[in-house]
Amino acid sequence: MDTGSAKVEEKEELKAVVLADSFDELFQPLSLNKPRCLLPLCNVPMIEYTLEMLAQSGVVEAIVVCKAHADKLAAYIKQSQWARGQMKVVVRAVRQATTLGDALRAVDESSAIMADFVLCAGVVISNMNLGRVVAAHVANKKRDASHVMTMLLQEATAGHRRRDKCDESVYFVEPGSGRLLALNSHAAVPRARATVIPPDVITAHAEIEVRADLADTGVAVCSPDVLALFTENFDYHLMRRDFIHGILESDILGKTIYAHILAGASSLPADGAAPAGGEGLAFVSHGGYAAGVTDTAAYDAISRDLIGRWTYPLCPDNSAAYTYNRGAVYKAASVRLDRASR
Repeated sequence: MDTGSAKVEEKEELKAVVLADSFDELFQPLSLNKPRCLLPLCNVPMIEYTLEMLAQSGVVEAIVVCKAHADKLAAYIKQSQWARGQMKVVVRAVRQATTLGDALRAVDESSAIMADFVLCAGVVISNMNLGRVVAAHVANKKRDASHVMTMLLQEATAGHRRRDKCDESVYFVEPGSGRLLALNSHAAVPRARATVIPPDVITAHAEIEVRADLADTGVAVCSPDVLALFTENFDYHLMRRDFIHGILESDILGKTIYAHILAGASSLPADGAAPAGGEGLAFVSHGGYAAGVTDTAAYDAISRDLIGRWTYPLCPDNSAAYTYNRGAVYKAASVRLDRASR
């Protein structure tokens, strides 16, 4: 048997970097005494939803990066199911970091990430397997050698209850491929009356889609180049306004970013009806729910989604603690309701 010509491809283990800190004050005073990711959502710490998503997606090691209350987070992980699970969970304290960019530069310095990885916030609620997003990322890299990131976005109309109340973003996307051509991101107040379309985007592409109906889920699949780019550019502090803007607007870096868009019935408008849009785009996926608890408004909206079973099977009755009753009422086993109660 000639083994010299045989090529064995070893599948690289998938790792994840989980940003447990938001480096803002949107959850204060609730986060003054404990990490934001340990705050309960439907009586379950939010990081549990994130780690469960990663474990179901085949991640073998999750590096949880935290600045504030890192000791409390490490103590929680140590006594949780993740201390004995198949997925290894490591808490890395970055006490000198003041921004998201500083945290990622610390991860790059540790050399813990050497292959493609999942980057997400520690407060992502999702019922989907990220295998499709990882596969899309790998396929994009084969077609485009300069590709460094695949963002996971979800359709959300202007009246959607999960739209970011602090930030408004307009995405310019290449139809069919899902390549992100430009991003216009600005504060929601004062509201902008117009959006700026880069002239080179119009002249270089025969067709573009202007999407103001997309919400950032806080999940992305990245190549190791992303960490290196943060290390090389110390003015990168925020993900959307600094890093993504910098990549898309720079002719020197020559890197590209793609979007993987979730659509379909999981995109719940404010009135509770299921949308019908999103057909016809090759890079649109119609399955799954993904959202990040970025502020208290998002906390309220995602709590309603959990109770309304839009995140199934991530529902309160997924554990033995509650049973589901008509009218989206969840009852603990110890609770007895009188027949006259409403």
